[in-house]
Amino acid sequence: AGRVIRRIRWFVQKNAPVKAPMDVNQAILNAMAFLNDAIDRMEVRLSMDLDHGIPEISADMVQVQQVLINLGRNALDAMQAVEPETRCLEFATRMTAGSEIAVTVSDTGPGIAPEIRSELFEPFVTTKPEGLGIGLAICRSLIQAHGGEMKALPREGGGTSFRFTLPAASAP
Repeated sequence: AGRVIRRIRWFVQKNAPVKAPMDVNQAILNAMAFLNDAIDRMEVRLSMDLDHGIPEISADMVQVQQVLINLGRNALDAMQAVEPETRCLEFATRMTAGSEIAVTVSDTGPGIAPEIRSELFEPFVTTKPEGLGIGLAICRSLIQAHGGEMKALPREGGGTSFRFTLPAASAP
């Protein structure tokens, strides 16, 4: 297991982000192409609260989209445990007071058990019976490689919000 994680970390570090100016809102819309079928099939309501006034970020578009797709898929998996009429997946973007762009992916699933919340980003920690527990660890590594941070928070009203920040490429 340790060798697998070391190999994944080597892969992530060896393939350092190819940064270019990009619109994070567009990255979210691009990632939606991979999630739309599952959203429709599961009868999930989609909410997009995107701030179109935020500046671009300097990032690797493919890596940011990988993070968004993984967070979206995890949210959809979590919401299988709740009634279809309560399922909502939300993507939001905001400028922070520290001139960073915050991206939040929220779901209305059952939430994360408190006993694993502190270990959630550790390798091989999973809530899925068939999960490997490496997706969130890789996501956090990718965000950190871009100079950002990622955390999971309980969502008001139930569910979970994953929030990551990335530095803005320029001042707003």
